[in-house]
Amino acid sequence: MGKTILIAGPNSSGKSAFAESLVQETDGPRYYIATMRCQTEENRRRIEKHRRQRADLGFVTVEEPYSLNDLDLPADSVVLLEDVSNLLANNMFEKDIGPSQVLEDILALSRRCGTLIAVTISGLSEEGYDGETAGYIRALNEVNGNWPRLLAAWRRCGAAGRSGPKEGAMLLLESIGVAVSTYSIIPVPQFPWTERNTRYAICCFPVVGIFCGGGLALWYWLCRWMGGSGVLFAAAAACLPLLITGGIHMDGFMDTVDALASHQSRERKLEILKDSACGAFAVLYCVVYLLLSFALYYEGYAAGWIYAFAPAFVLSRCLSGLCAVTMPNARQAGMLCAFTAGVERKRAVAALALVLLADGALLLFLSPVVGGAVLACALASVLYYRRMAMGEFGGVTGDTSGFFLQICELAMLAGAWIGGRFL
Repeated sequence: MGKTILIAGPNSSGKSAFAESLVQETDGPRYYIATMRCQTEENRRRIEKHRRQRADLGFVTVEEPYSLNDLDLPADSVVLLEDVSNLLANNMFEKDIGPSQVLEDILALSRRCGTLIAVTISGLSEEGYDGETAGYIRALNEVNGNWPRLLAAWRRCGAAGRSGPKEGAMLLLESIGVAVSTYSIIPVPQFPWTERNTRYAICCFPVVGIFCGGGLALWYWLCRWMGGSGVLFAAAAACLPLLITGGIHMDGFMDTVDALASHQSRERKLEILKDSACGAFAVLYCVVYLLLSFALYYEGYAAGWIYAFAPAFVLSRCLSGLCAVTMPNARQAGMLCAFTAGVERKRAVAALALVLLADGALLLFLSPVVGGAVLACALASVLYYRRMAMGEFGGVTGDTSGFFLQICELAMLAGAWIGGRFL
């Protein structure tokens, strides 16, 4: 089953625009499944509005108001279903098909494509309605209520925050869940994407680094305990961050390398970032990156500084988060923009800075020489990235953030190797 994301909210809450911003950060052929039937002037206006919004996103539009079962889609396709509420109404009132079958058809569609982003109306109440209208609202709420346990992510647009004595702890847990589920493949409880928890999710981005660093330290211990070779350790260590994150940051690295290698105008480079095609420079530099990582991990295994390097994965994500919230967004759209749009910047900067200081102190405690070299190389990579991103793209995007994370971690690996030569 592919990744499935539900965007829920009342009418005119920004659901469609947010869904389309997520599509801009995806690779693969794009399909827009339009379920609204143009029966009124209001329908016509809304259809025209959505057509204008998605004009430059490269969608193949499929008009399908009833059945999703006959759609033949590529396995790597990105599908935007707009929307579930119209699809349900069409089936209930014209085909006498209930909510369970509609939900099953949608889930079957998600198994046939790479990513399914579905939009639906939420927050409707039966109060004041009866008959067919009340039955429809009840059925829609039933469909919406069965989604959370099936989703990769659920964003509720225009939703109110939760209240209660455990609000702070629950908000922290939700923010961690949103960050980890977005930037890794680690299975975590799924929470609705609300304005409140996405406001702080960027602060929880370093949590993913704990899994990466912990996984590296555990693999190092296992290889030492079992007498594994340096080649075996280095090969798996180079792949480990990609396996934990699902390659989301390497994808951004490759897209950014393609854009930089084009030597085109800023506007054209931003277009290349959105292009799902993988160019020759992307493949070449990905191979170079992995080979360098392999060599440096091999040296680290021999020199014994892997434990001292492990906290660097938290450091890179603190720096990436700080750049994301302190630098302008180059496109004013996309996943990074959506992820940071509602962030409380002063609090986010303070939280990320505190984690950065604590992680830096841990690096120095584990090894003053290796830790100091890692911190110096991390600082150098930040200075390079800020100058490059502003000069080449006019700000940051999700892809350039992935590029920075990869460059920062490779630079810190090199720093650990340099520091290790003095141990």
